[in-house]
Parts: sequence; C-alpha cells; structure tokens
Amino acid sequence: MHAEETDGVLTTIKSKYEFKSKVLEYSTHFCLDKFVVMHKDRLMGEIPYESILKIEKRKKGLKFEISGGSCLRIPCESEKKNKIFQMFKNKRSGAILNRNDIVGVAFVQFADLKFLVPLEGSSFNNFKRSVIRRIGGHFLPSQSLDFVSLEHYNEFVLYIIYNDAYVMLESDDDFVCALMYFDNKLNVIVKHASNQA
Repeated sequence: MHAEETDGVLTTIKSKYEFKSKVLEYSTHFCLDKFVVMHKDRLMGEIPYESILKIEKRKKGLKFEISGGSCLRIPCESEKKNKIFQMFKNKRSGAILNRNDIVGVAFVQFADLKFLVPLEGSSFNNFKRSVIRRIGGHFLPSQSLDFVSLEHYNEFVLYIIYNDAYVMLESDDDFVCALMYFDNKLNVIVKHASNQA
C-alpha cells in the first residue's frame, strides 16, 4: 500500500488461498471507511463499508455479503476474526473504536432533535455519515443505517452556527477549518436543502 493509504489502517489480515494447486498470499487492510485487498504490492480491490450488507463469522474466517449479490470470504485466525467482527459491530452501533480517536465533539440540532456526535478525524463525509446515522436512528429505530451512503442524503445540508450566522460545511477543508477555529467543539444545525439558511 502507498504511504498515504496506511495512515488510516486499523488492522491487517494476511491470508493464503489455494487456487489450482497454487498458494496465493494476500493481505487485507481494514481502514476507517473501506477495506483494501492486496496481492504483494498490487491493489486487487477496495470495498467501501457502505456496500457491505452482512458479516458472518465462519469456522475458518469471515464472510462478507456485498451489495450486488457478491460474497467475499477472508480466511483468518480466531483472534483477528473476533477483532474485526467486533470492529464492525461497534461501527454499526455507532460506538467509538478507540477513545483516543476522538478529536472533539459536535452539538447537533435537527428540527427539535438535539444530540452530541464525537468527532473522530478530519473527514467531513465521515462526520456527515455519523450525523445522518443518529438522525435515522431517532426517526427509524427499528431500521439499521449501518453504513450510510451520502448519495442518498444530498438534500441534507450542515451548517456551523456562529453568533447569529450560519456557515455551510461542504468539504474536508471547511470541516478542518471549523475544527481549528472552534477548538474542536462544533455547534451544528442540519437543514433540508429546501429550507436552507
């Protein structure tokens, strides 16, 4: 993997696959929002977490059901299998992977709903996913928004509230600047695009 890709790697599995009397060695790198499959130094594929429908523990590893009807089996030892399964379980419940990962907190308002969201990095898209997941969990508690695809939520716009002004958040640059300016404590309001400030 390239140096910039290894920064967000949470854990790695090295696996061996038998195929036509050959043993192929692969490594799977689990990052914050996707996992990456490598053969030697060659990228074999990337799977964003939002396209994973189901994860199962199997006797010899993990099975991932992916949107589009495909499955991926990753052989791994029991300790890694449990760690990765727990990581996905935590992500689904909105739990924090590691307290040291929290860089700040956002107070979020959506209509009459008010809640806090931990800030786990400088990615605006990850922050917006966390906000959408919390809103969805409030209005549709029986449904699971495990891995939110932002394409379905373009009509929601996030603003920083500063004095009486609203400052729109649209990109990682906006988000990082807000974190710096407001010392990692954000006051955010979510509006529907038809009701923009």
